[in-house]
Amino acid sequence: MPPGTALLANDLTLFKTWITKYKNNKSLVVKRKTYLHKTPNSKTRMYLIKGDKVTLLDEQTDNSGQKWYFIYYKGKKKLNMWIKAEAAGIDIYRKKE
Repeated sequence: MPPGTALLANDLTLFKTWITKYKNNKSLVVKRKTYLHKTPNSKTRMYLIKGDKVTLLDEQTDNSGQKWYFIYYKGKKKLNMWIKAEAAGIDIYRKKE
């Protein structure tokens, strides 16, 4: 097997798992002003405001038990960053399918 083939196969498996888990990403609405984070607990100066709509891409819980959402936001810029889960709720404006 050529060098790196096993790593590539593992990456492909992880990607397929991620696509399966998140292909039906949830839409969320920001409940209040919340700062964006490059990584959980690494706050930036950027923030979202109440009513901003985001797409949930991933979630994780840190060592202190704080739940975080990795989100996609399209505004003036397209952003993929972390927010505290408590700052966002299910999109009540989403059309029923």
